[in-house]
Amino acid sequence: MSKGKLEQDKRNYKVYIHFTSEENGKIKQYADACGLSVSELLRQICMGYVPQPKPEKEFWELLKMLYEVHEIFKMCVFFYPMAIETCKGIEDFIINLQKIYTAPRKIDVDEWIRKGEN
Repeated sequence: MSKGKLEQDKRNYKVYIHFTSEENGKIKQYADACGLSVSELLRQICMGYVPQPKPEKEFWELLKMLYEVHEIFKMCVFFYPMAIETCKGIEDFIINLQKIYTAPRKIDVDEWIRKGEN
């Protein structure tokens, strides 16, 4: 990575925001629910991502069970080759669940800025 790129990526700017007590409590609660610091939460929003709260433990238990079912189907592939399709379906389902419930949603910040300029 070039020195110019490292300089560009440095966080050289501080932003001071004044919150009411209620606003401060809410932003801290939201950041905590997402497993982020307030600074990281605001950075992600600024870059067009809306973080999601961490899923409940039941979500992770469900994924663990799906992985266990997946492993059972994998063991069946030798005897029943079509089980590979079921494995692929379970894998896709797990990936989709993780995207839906854990990945930040992308928003088009530039579009919002353009709309605000009108």
